[in-house]
Amino acid sequence: RGADDASEGGGDVPPTDPRLAELEGWVGVKAKKKPRGAEFADLALLQSVNAHRGAIWTLAFSPDGALLASGGQDTVLLVWRVSRESRISRDLRRGGGGGGGGGADQNDAVRLKEAIGALEGRPFPDDGSDAEENASLGGGVPGGGGVGPECCDALFLDVPIRRYAGHTADIIDVSWSRTDFLLSASIDKTVRLWHATREDCLHHFQHSDFVTGVDFHPTQEKLFVSGCFDKKVRLWNIPDGRVKEWIQAPEIVTAAKFGPDGATVVAGLYHGQIIFYQTDGMR
Repeated sequence: RGADDASEGGGDVPPTDPRLAELEGWVGVKAKKKPRGAEFADLALLQSVNAHRGAIWTLAFSPDGALLASGGQDTVLLVWRVSRESRISRDLRRGGGGGGGGGADQNDAVRLKEAIGALEGRPFPDDGSDAEENASLGGGVPGGGGVGPECCDALFLDVPIRRYAGHTADIIDVSWSRTDFLLSASIDKTVRLWHATREDCLHHFQHSDFVTGVDFHPTQEKLFVSGCFDKKVRLWNIPDGRVKEWIQAPEIVTAAKFGPDGATVVAGLYHGQIIFYQTDGMR
């Protein structure tokens, strides 16, 4: 809320849970020209995490609410696990739907083959690190940022479960698939493919300019869309590692997303336009 909001509308809305009022992290909310309802009455600071150096440009929860990806100016992609001990984590699970560098080298084709198999429903081959990875994904201790009773348990484990390096410039956007694959878009002119159980980049998709938006297809996880400073919206096929379809937008593309059913691609442009394209044929 802004300064004007704080100066109008009377006193703070009291929390519905009296324990919150005694917490240092409780955030008082003032009602401005509205009845003092309880919509934001229980607003509290749950946790503060020193995650990145510099600006954080993008955050995204996985579809099941169990993981959070963060990226920004420091070029590092972090994956955080929601604590299984927090009440919020249990609520997310009830309401939910479920490193290393990795530049292009001789292992890139192998990693892509494994990723394609996983996208088709086959498990990743055992690389000897399953026990450690399963422990990091499923265990851990809640972070130290909690502020009191169960209603305010820390949301995240205190350290990220994955720290992915590989990008050489700011990470601008990220997108999760339903099976915990992760795409990251960067102004280093690449999109990188990761999986939460793997330490390395599975593949990178080269562009001709800054990549500003990326999104997995909601039903066909082998496909994703990207938006770019070169004014192109591209539909990529992951198994081929190539562009399936593309279309030239009238100006720089600053955002790109699929519609809920995947039949439409939405592109946001530099001067405020939003354009809708049909995914089939990109027209």
